[in-house]
Amino acid sequence: MKKRSQGMLCLALALVLCAALLAGCSGGGAPAGGQQSSAPPAQQDAPGGGAATPAEEPVTLIMGHAFSSTNNKAVIWQEVADEIYESSGGTVILEQAYDATLCDDSNMMDSVVNNITQVGPGVYTYMTGVIPELSALCIPGYFAGDEEEWLQFCEELQEPLEALFAKHNLKFLASDYTAFSCLFGNGKQVLTPADCSGLLIRTSGNNQSDAVKIWGGASTVIGIGDLATALDRGTVDYAFSAYALVKEFGFYEMIDYCTYTSMYDPAHCFFMSMDVWNSLSENQQQAILKGFDGIEKKTYERLVELEYEPYKEIVAGSGVTIAELNDEETGAFTEPLKPLFDNLIAGNSKEGLAILKIVYKYNGWEWTAD
Repeated sequence: MKKRSQGMLCLALALVLCAALLAGCSGGGAPAGGQQSSAPPAQQDAPGGGAATPAEEPVTLIMGHAFSSTNNKAVIWQEVADEIYESSGGTVILEQAYDATLCDDSNMMDSVVNNITQVGPGVYTYMTGVIPELSALCIPGYFAGDEEEWLQFCEELQEPLEALFAKHNLKFLASDYTAFSCLFGNGKQVLTPADCSGLLIRTSGNNQSDAVKIWGGASTVIGIGDLATALDRGTVDYAFSAYALVKEFGFYEMIDYCTYTSMYDPAHCFFMSMDVWNSLSENQQQAILKGFDGIEKKTYERLVELEYEPYKEIVAGSGVTIAELNDEETGAFTEPLKPLFDNLIAGNSKEGLAILKIVYKYNGWEWTAD
């Protein structure tokens, strides 16, 4: 009986030893049957160098706008989306909603705030109702300089704009190049402010409307989607807008005259709801910032190359009479507008004054508000 007990004990010990050996040969892999280990797997590098963690769920962010998918800006924005996707390890999908299917410039702010879309390529002239300090970047003549100065201008604006947007629960991402403005329409060629007399000129907001009134014209605010009909029917005589839109929206088919200036169109930016921003992981946030980093330079160079002269040739080829004002001739339009900037100083916020001070610097105006 004692021998039998000893034999059974040896057999039990042998079975335990075999089980231990088998466990050691498994190499630490998942148990049989595909069950996950309770220990968290190691963090892995994302394809683009970012670190995607197992806790990150892929998120889709919608960026709505009025452009078509073949628009030069939309093409650039797709490159940004691709870089964000790569840098985030595939956890951030920036998806564009084209052709104003969800929103356009006029209701972009509401769309982002109400989470209809999550990323806004915002136009400041439509945002001043909520953020009045942005008026300084909407008045014609807010910037005077070349490409190098434009990039410095955007860099200096970054900090005060981030602080300003944060006060409204918004995340400012980056500035966007806007392009020069032009005056286009019917009846006569506008070469000086005096030529605006007797014309009803479409603008995109109150700041441009104030400028038109100083020039001697009458103004009305019309959405870009309704402008072609207004020009075709003679509801307005002229429009003041970015030169690229004359070609992109086919306005050249309804006009006889187009005057190119060196006034910048109201500034643009990229922004998000702070609530959406804060819901993202640090890796996802950094991927978004990396994607938009340098977009001011990329857009400036791409649009000047692809649009300025080529679009001018298309417009002229349609029979439109084109005039191009030099800086001195453009100055006749911008110099009378200095009081509009001065009027923004009193009662402005700390962030608004910081923006104004930068505007004064790049226009060579003396700043005495400190």
